[in-house]
Amino acid sequence: MRKLDLADIIATGESEVVDFKASFGKEAVETLSAFANHKGGMLLVGVDDSGLVVGIRQGPETIQRWVNQVKQNTSPAIIPDVELVAVGDKQIAVVRVGEFPVKPVACRDRFFKRVANSNHRLSLTEIANLHLQSLQLSWDAYPDTRATLEDIDEHKIEKFLKRVAEGDRFRVEGDWQTVLGKLGYLKDGAPANAAVLLFGKNDPRMPCISAVSKPRPRLSMTG
Repeated sequence: MRKLDLADIIATGESEVVDFKASFGKEAVETLSAFANHKGGMLLVGVDDSGLVVGIRQGPETIQRWVNQVKQNTSPAIIPDVELVAVGDKQIAVVRVGEFPVKPVACRDRFFKRVANSNHRLSLTEIANLHLQSLQLSWDAYPDTRATLEDIDEHKIEKFLKRVAEGDRFRVEGDWQTVLGKLGYLKDGAPANAAVLLFGKNDPRMPCISAVSKPRPRLSMTG
């Protein structure tokens, strides 16, 4: 991570994806589990709540001890990425976790989710709802990490929307990127697997789109 980017992050302050901790402890693990139950996030260890860089002291096994602490106190176990960055004459640790695919992740038998710039402890109902929501996310809803918007064929999208409109199914206003976003085919600006399958420029699996407006054959039984 570039120092300039890090300075901007610290100056902006804590958020739903950024948290500061002067030292690494139980609260740090709690925050990482909350990130995993939301959108993922970044924990800056060696920065106090006010954004002052206080630095960390670390020995040869410090980082591995932190990683083990996170693994041992979360279920399913999450494994963070840790990067040491020098800020002036001090050193801080940038600890990252991504959004966990199957939620919720427990931290010492308790469940948290990141809300604004703090950790919110989940109720039993929220735990159940979060689990059900995560189970409903299929492979096609996740971003295709190999694809960009340049891999999407606008003409195929127009063709798709025309056929949908002819079938009087639904109407979506806006440019093609807005349409994909409203349909859930864009995730944080990147095409989801479903978008690549349906609208990819060079995807051999594209024939599936041609079935959108085709009537299903009727089956008859005789005898």
